[in-house]
Amino acid sequence: MFLTRVRNTNPCPPAKPILSSVRLKLKMTLVPKTHSGFVFWFGLALAAAAWGQTAQPPAANTPQAAGAPQAAGAPQAGQPSPQPGTQQLPFQIVPPDPFQKAPPGVEEALRERVAKFYECYVDGKVRQSEEYVLPDDRDAYYAVMKPHFFGFKILDIRFKDNYTRANVAMLINQEIAIPGVQVLRTDVPRPSNWVLQDGTWYYTMALAKPGEIIHTPFGDKVAPDPKDAQRPQVLFTREDLEKRVQEAQVSIAARYKAPQPSKQVAELTPATNYRDEIMIMNHSPTPYHFHVEGVSLPPALVIEPSQGEMQANGPLTIKFSLPAGAAAKIGKDEPTVVVVMDGTALSVPLRVRILGPAAPGN
Repeated sequence: MFLTRVRNTNPCPPAKPILSSVRLKLKMTLVPKTHSGFVFWFGLALAAAAWGQTAQPPAANTPQAAGAPQAAGAPQAGQPSPQPGTQQLPFQIVPPDPFQKAPPGVEEALRERVAKFYECYVDGKVRQSEEYVLPDDRDAYYAVMKPHFFGFKILDIRFKDNYTRANVAMLINQEIAIPGVQVLRTDVPRPSNWVLQDGTWYYTMALAKPGEIIHTPFGDKVAPDPKDAQRPQVLFTREDLEKRVQEAQVSIAARYKAPQPSKQVAELTPATNYRDEIMIMNHSPTPYHFHVEGVSLPPALVIEPSQGEMQANGPLTIKFSLPAGAAAKIGKDEPTVVVVMDGTALSVPLRVRILGPAAPGN
C-alpha cells in the first residue's frame, strides 16, 4: 500500500476575519417603562403555568378506578400528559414505592371525599364543603379565602401514620390576578391534607404533626410543637392592672375636680351693708376660664368678676353687691348664680340671699 500525501496547491491560506474591522449593526429598541412590568409579570405567569404542567403524571401511571367518576377539570383520554418531576410533595411528585400500597378501599374512599370536597368549589357551593372539613379545624377554615375553581385533578396521594393521614397533590384550574395582565386562568399545584377520623376522611388545616418534616420550596423544616412555644412575658399582673387603673382614676378626678366654694350662699342684708364675697378654691393643677351666669337676676345686682381666668391650685374671689335703694325695692329674693368652667362639664352653683330693709313700724 502506498500513501500519497496531498499537498495544498493554494499558496495563500484562507484569510481570517479581523474582529476589529467587523462592525455589528444592532438595532436597539427601548422598552417603555410602562411595559417592563407587564413583561415581567407575564413571563412569571407563563413560568407558573409551565411549572404546574410539569407536575402532571402520565395517564398510564394513574389509572382511574373501575366505576369511579372522572374528576371535574381532568383531561380527556388520549390527550398527552406531562411527566412528573423529582421533588417531594406537595410541589412535585416522587415515583411511588411499589412495596407500600394502601389497603383495599382506603384510597378509593379518600379519592371520593377529595373529589366531593373540591366539587363544592367548582359548583360555587363552598358552604357545603364544611361537612368535609375536620370539626376541630372549621373555625380556621372559615377564615381562609376560598376562590372559585374551574376544575381540579388528583395528581398523587401519599399515606402516612398507618394510613390514617394523607397528603394529596392537587392540580387546580383557577384565575390568578396579575398586575398588568389583570386575570390569568391557569393550572396551579396545591397541597391538600386529610386525616381519617371515626372511619371518615376529613380535610384538615394542619400541615403536619409536631416533629414531622415539612417539605417547602425553601427547604425542609420540622413542624414545631405548640407545647414548646414560649409563653409571652407577663408585663404586669391583674392586681398591678387594677392598681394602675385606680391611680389613673384618682389622677383624672384630681385633675378635673370641680372647684370648691368657701360657702354656698352670699348674704346681701342690711347687716352686711348689702355686700358679700365667696372664695372658690381650685384644687386641680388645671387652670380654668370661667364665666358667671344666672336666671332672673336683679338688674342692680353686681357680680365681680363675671368672667376671667381661675388659676391652678389657687383661689378665686367672687364679690356680690347691691345698692341699698335697689334692695328696698326687691324686698326678699334668693336667685341662683352658677360659675361655669368653660370647655368642661364643671360648674359651681351659688345662691344670693337678698333681704331688703325692714318696713317702718315692723
